[in-house]
Amino acid sequence: MDSIKTIRTPWDAVWKEALTQLLRPALELLFPRAAAEIDWSFPVEILDRELRTIVAGSLGRRGRHRFVDHLVRVRRLTGRVDTVLIHLEVQGTPQKDFEERIYLYHSWLTGVHGRLVATFAVLADGNPGWRPCEYRGDYLGGGSALLEFPTVKLIDLESSWESLITSDNAFGLFVAAHIKALRTRRFPDERLNWKSHLTEMLTQKEWDEHTLKLIFQFIDAIMILPKDRQRHFTQWAEHLQEERAVTFLSPTDRLRILDARQEGRQEGRQEGIQEGIQIGVQEGLCRQLRQSLYELAEVRFGACPPEVSALVQAARSHGELTALWDRMKRVETLSEFLQR
Repeated sequence: MDSIKTIRTPWDAVWKEALTQLLRPALELLFPRAAAEIDWSFPVEILDRELRTIVAGSLGRRGRHRFVDHLVRVRRLTGRVDTVLIHLEVQGTPQKDFEERIYLYHSWLTGVHGRLVATFAVLADGNPGWRPCEYRGDYLGGGSALLEFPTVKLIDLESSWESLITSDNAFGLFVAAHIKALRTRRFPDERLNWKSHLTEMLTQKEWDEHTLKLIFQFIDAIMILPKDRQRHFTQWAEHLQEERAVTFLSPTDRLRILDARQEGRQEGRQEGIQEGIQIGVQEGLCRQLRQSLYELAEVRFGACPPEVSALVQAARSHGELTALWDRMKRVETLSEFLQR
């Protein structure tokens, strides 16, 4: 059985972007009490660069961990300006010094800003027994330090699965995708099924096109698949979009789908050679590749101009058509394509 355990899912990058793009729905879903205290009519200020500077200068080796550290400044409904620090552990394994790091971050940031910093932790691992929520430390002379911080365990949300995937909160589908990505690390076919199911659920949402595309990209990125199953999924997603008349694929997704088609045709060509029917396969591939070039021209240039059609028709071999394909993907404008 094929396994996806050796494929590294970019948890940190995906979560970082999800928090940047969807901070409000993220807090409303995971920390509703905190979200209710924020005046969302004021813009959120991202302070991640400042956080990285503090970590690099103060933590040293302690800063080398696989957290998503997101620092933002928001305005409370009371009118006060607070800095909200959100720590997300996205590695999927417990960290023995997690509480200490949370405390050190909190202490340094509180000192820098001269006010208490609200600290939150999302436990995104799959271990139900790992639930840090406070730091306690004793020091010389009988003194002690205590920091209690709100946490949410993502796998706990699995118990309210239907509410999670049917919610109007866009972050719910992303969290659902993360949970199923944890559950299916060694089961690519099961992951493919869940990825397809969540994408179908996405098409039922009455969200704007930007949100639909954003959530699809997050689902696609967090539920990484082996190459063959990903190719199957991307082509299926295109058919689903056409069938449901809902736009959730971005131009970048569309290019990846065309690439997947090309990869499949190249594999088909190799099989044809092995079976002794190379000529027939070549002719079929050329016909299909010409059609894909017309489609790619529409994606890149908004239409397939006559000059492009002439170049495609003049190409007689699979190699010439592939060269046109590679050139069309690299250029930025139609004139640049025609100049070469």
